Amino acid sequence: GYFIVNDVDGEGQTIQISGHPAASGSATLVVTLKEPLQVALTTSSQASLVKNMWDDVVISATDQADFAVGIPNVAIATTAFGWLQTKGICAALADENVAAGIELTIGTGVAGAVEAYDAAGEQTIGVTHTALIDTEYRSVYLSID
Repeated sequence: GYFIVNDVDGEGQTIQISGHPAASGSATLVVTLKEPLQVALTTSSQASLVKNMWDDVVISATDQADFAVGIPNVAIATTAFGWLQTKGICAALADENVAAGIELTIGTGVAGAVEAYDAAGEQTIGVTHTALIDTEYRSVYLSID
């Protein structure tokens, strides 16, 4: 995840977390950062912890409320670790027919599928590389990461 300084001294810094021990919500927590802080913090500084978005990945539901983090190139068991493609040419399941060169978002008819971006606020995940055919896997260019 990430350590983000929200306000006061050091605000605006975003630093990746390299590790931390388990702690309950109200306990003191020591966080180890991958890089040193560039501006020192004070007792007035405010910070947030942001969870790694590739932790506890789920198949996107059809409500478009999930944040797309990638497409697996093979089936991954729900309890297993896996690799997700986030950029470049990739086979994606189409939720509708879409012409080549059209922006894509999370599908609303089939969980885990993609469809044409058609409303403000939807996450853009890439562009059709070739025309998509509903219910088939076709070539898309991902731009998630």
